[in-house]
Amino acid sequence: MTRADPQMKIRLPDDLRDRIAELAKANGRSMNAEIVARLQSSVDGEGSEMISKAEAERLNGNMVALLDALEAGAKWALDGSSDYAKRVEEMKRRNDKNSKLDPLAESPTKR
Repeated sequence: MTRADPQMKIRLPDDLRDRIAELAKANGRSMNAEIVARLQSSVDGEGSEMISKAEAERLNGNMVALLDALEAGAKWALDGSSDYAKRVEEMKRRNDKNSKLDPLAESPTKR
């Protein structure tokens, strides 16, 4: 976009203007660039797929928190002190013991 591009004047309600200003700041753009980007994506049919930079950062923060919780849960479950870890080890031992006792378990072609 250049200064030679046609200019338009539009009237916006104050609350809409303020919201566009917030979105432009969150996305690191001028208000004009924000309006042009949103109009362009709407015309191109991409409007429903766009999210703001602020929304992307919020979602990224949620994913990091979930991954941290998952990692903490996995460490707890597998650290050897929980009942869960002990049960998993017992199941592994039983499975190993049963597969050694059952010759058919090793070779499905012998059936």
